[in-house]
Amino acid sequence: MWRNRSGRLRATALVPFCLLAILAGCAEGDPAAATTPSTTATTVAPTTTIDVPHPGQQTYESACAVCHDGGASGAPRVGEPDPEWTERNDRWPVRIAQGVDVLYDHALNGLEGEDGIMPARGGRRDLDDASVKAAVDYMLENSK
Repeated sequence: MWRNRSGRLRATALVPFCLLAILAGCAEGDPAAATTPSTTATTVAPTTTIDVPHPGQQTYESACAVCHDGGASGAPRVGEPDPEWTERNDRWPVRIAQGVDVLYDHALNGLEGEDGIMPARGGRRDLDDASVKAAVDYMLENSK
C-alpha cells in the first residue's frame, strides 16, 4: 500500500510524516513553527552602545591603583568624591583646580610632599606620556 509496483514509496506515504512534524512544532507553543521552514537562522540585533573601557583605565589599574585605590603615601583616592581632589588642605592645593596640565606634570615627573610622594609615571618608566595622561584623565573623570 505504501509502495508502488516499482518498489518506490508513494508521495501519499509522506503526508502522515509531514503532518506529525507540523503538529510537533505547534505543540511547543510556537504558532509560526507550522509554516516556518526547519532551517535555523541567527539574527544579531544591532546595539546602540558599545561598552568600551576608558583609554586610561588599563594604565590606571596596572600602575596607579596600587596607591590611589587606598590612598597610600598621601595619594588621593579614586572612585569616590575625595576631598584630596577638590578641597584645599595644608599639604596640597586643590588638585583639580590646579588644572590638568599641572596634574599631567606631577604624574609624568613625580612630586614630593610632606606626607608622601608621587613617583614619576607611577614608578613605571616604561609608560609613555600618552598613557600616563590618559590615566590622569581616567582618575579625574572618576573622582569628581
